[in-house]
Amino acid sequence: MVVVGCAQTLRRILALNITPRAELRIIDHPAEASFSPATINVIDEPLSDPQGLRPGEVQAQAGDLAFRCIRRATALALEGAVAAIATAPLNKRRCISPGTLIPAIPNCWPT
Repeated sequence: MVVVGCAQTLRRILALNITPRAELRIIDHPAEASFSPATINVIDEPLSDPQGLRPGEVQAQAGDLAFRCIRRATALALEGAVAAIATAPLNKRRCISPGTLIPAIPNCWPT
């Protein structure tokens, strides 16, 4: 598995011991990935303030990160480095709100 996301946040989640143990392996490109059941290959896309992330709350930095991760994963797919992209549920309204990199396009995504 290759994840595009905030490595520091993923480390915090693993430290809670609420998921199976896994090794986070930071990579720059999917070609560097090492695939095994206990390894999560991470292309780091850092949050602006990882310690300020409050799970379950809508935050501009989380929407910004979601947008950046999708943009990076899409670029990898377009270059043929990955065959598919899957996301966790996204708050689309936060991805297009003030304070994020994408302008509001009301008719772009249903809410």
